[in-house]
Amino acid sequence: KTGGYPLYVEELVRSLLDKGQLVRTDAGLRLTGSLRETEVPDTIHDIIMARIDRLDGEVKRTLQLASVVGQEFDLALIQAVAEMPPEALLEQLDQLKAQEFIDETAVFPERRYAFRHSLTQEVAYGSLLQRRRDEWHGRVAAALARLAGDKLDDHLPALADHYARSADREKALHYLLLAGDQAARRYMHGPAQSHWERALGLVDSGPDDPERRRQLLDRLGAAHFA
Repeated sequence: KTGGYPLYVEELVRSLLDKGQLVRTDAGLRLTGSLRETEVPDTIHDIIMARIDRLDGEVKRTLQLASVVGQEFDLALIQAVAEMPPEALLEQLDQLKAQEFIDETAVFPERRYAFRHSLTQEVAYGSLLQRRRDEWHGRVAAALARLAGDKLDDHLPALADHYARSADREKALHYLLLAGDQAARRYMHGPAQSHWERALGLVDSGPDDPERRRQLLDRLGAAHFA
């Protein structure tokens, strides 16, 4: 049923391990019984979602929060929004590592993690209600701004993206403009245009603001001819 597709095979094996139908031994993996009655989900998405649903509630919440932070995330940033003691968060991240949802990619100068597969992040993110996504993106952005300190310019694209996905329209516009202008100064016209187009979308969907709309169209026109 997996068709030999590597990621599908990997996730199916992890699913069977989670359910105890496969166990690790010194000699490798061993079946604990017959697989005849095992239901194999139709897609990789379904397998990953089933694995996420089997997680303990708090561990699942941490995985979902990590999916909002990004494909890669620092311990300091997720700690700033996790609302739990550091020891408890580390224990949950260790569980997610053990079940191969995430990997620890760095320890010094600070712990850093990454999702094992981008599809895992996508499925975890998709399992969140839109209201919760909006809330968490806003909290992640605010925490990132605090942690950045005097190095805020290094994080403008991430801040713009998180606020654009939050319910804070004004901060989204503010950071999208800053990120777009920064990219333009660095002759990165594609990213600049992307930030300004997102800002224009917010302007067009909000209260009438012809002056801001004109400014954005001027920026986009300049980027087009650059």
